[in-house]
Amino acid sequence: MLADPPWTLFTLARTAKNKTRSNMNAMRATAAAVPDIQDDMHDMVMLRTWASRPNTAETPARPSATMCSTSA
Repeated sequence: MLADPPWTLFTLARTAKNKTRSNMNAMRATAAAVPDIQDDMHDMVMLRTWASRPNTAETPARPSATMCSTSA
């Protein structure tokens, strides 16, 4: 069995180094984007909560039993 030529090992090492650097840059970019993603998620939850409430200007409040007159 022949040994790998030295430039193959060098190429593999360089490729691994570049891949590690690329992964580190990707992780940094993701970490930098996390606060923005969390803000967007918070805004979506708040908007959904706000949208699920009835619009009091258009839907009148139902009278409660204590407000109804039962006398004839």
